Amino acid sequence: MGLGLSISRTIVEGHGGRLWAMANELHGGHIPIHTADGYGRRGFCMSAIEPTVFVIDDDKAIRSAVKNLLESVGLRAEVFSSPRDFLKGESKDKPGCLVLDVRLPGASGLDFQGELAKAHVEIPIIFITGHGDIPMSVQAMKAGAMDFLTKPFRDQDLLDAIQRAIGRDKARRQQRKRGSRDS
Repeated sequence: MGLGLSISRTIVEGHGGRLWAMANELHGGHIPIHTADGYGRRGFCMSAIEPTVFVIDDDKAIRSAVKNLLESVGLRAEVFSSPRDFLKGESKDKPGCLVLDVRLPGASGLDFQGELAKAHVEIPIIFITGHGDIPMSVQAMKAGAMDFLTKPFRDQDLLDAIQRAIGRDKARRQQRKRGSRDS
């Protein structure tokens, strides 16, 4: 159980409730919460789907290093060697963010960002590149990128950008959910 969940457990149990975590390979984490009288309904159960960090880079070493970094801090990661491979799966509908290399065989990461926007795929994008320049980063940011990191980047810079991106995706999904309930 991670530190955040451990703290949450202490708070819930301090109010007479119970909280525990169970892994579910198909749907991410499942966190049942049974609250005590006065703090909600007893028997309430909530399921949390873990966000996924999708990584698209044609360099196998980069994909592996980023995946290992993400998993070392408890983040779920899926890696792809091309945008085409990413689009083959159902990945684009999962909560999370996309770490995208700018230079890819065929279409660039910037071109792929445009394709996603045209297809109304809303996923926060963090660009990584070994060949970036200011005009390229301005183009990416104007098109909605969360961040633009040049290789080699500090692990913490990438992790911080990913946390911001996941936070943005979570907020967007919650707002969309509230909007659909209000309709």
